Amino acid sequence: SSIAISKDGIPYVFYHSDLNGYGNVKRFINEKWEFVGTPNFTSKKIVHPLIVFDENNNPIIAYRHTENNFETEVRKFSGSSWELIRNFGNVIPSDLISKNGRIFLMVQKSATLNSGVENGFLRIFYLENKQQRTLVVHRNIIELIDRQTNHFVF
Repeated sequence: SSIAISKDGIPYVFYHSDLNGYGNVKRFINEKWEFVGTPNFTSKKIVHPLIVFDENNNPIIAYRHTENNFETEVRKFSGSSWELIRNFGNVIPSDLISKNGRIFLMVQKSATLNSGVENGFLRIFYLENKQQRTLVVHRNIIELIDRQTNHFVF
């Protein structure tokens, strides 16, 4: 579960249902909890729910499906439904930040090498005007990669 407070002081929670594991967002308004959008809107079981607000006070969420390809998605509430911003594939979301019109998603991925040693990486994706860039963190080095050209950006 994840909680965030909107600019107007309203708490929002993003969680998965105990009944079916699907994602739900609720807000506490007028002394009661109400759904934001449709209940169980993810239609697949989820884990690692995260919620933040953008500069216009719109909720943005990230989560990972537990079925099929274990994909991580970022969505934004449009006023009536949760619109997909981007799918990030098989990674584990660990933090979500919205700042100055950019959305930052920190993810982890690990793979077991033939030797049995766990080899992981940490990436920070950021989206600006629907363009994705990636900060790759490994061996104490941070690289910024432009995903359109696959060139390093300094």
